[in-house]
Amino acid sequence: CVLVFCFDIDLVEQIDVQPDGEIVAVVVPGEGSFRSGRTTMRIEADPAGGTRITSATEQEPDFFVPPLIGPM
Repeated sequence: CVLVFCFDIDLVEQIDVQPDGEIVAVVVPGEGSFRSGRTTMRIEADPAGGTRITSATEQEPDFFVPPLIGPM
């Protein structure tokens, strides 16, 4: 819920692992609450001994987003 706006959101994606190890998730049109979208993730060893996860996401919702939390 955001203020008085409450609703359920479904995100349906097709997930593939590329030959270079990158993980790509693409929204399945017509199957959830988003018109389109794509997420890319890369998991790498960190030189300091940990793990670094880099992620980038773009999504176009198929529902109304009130202008209180975004541009008109």
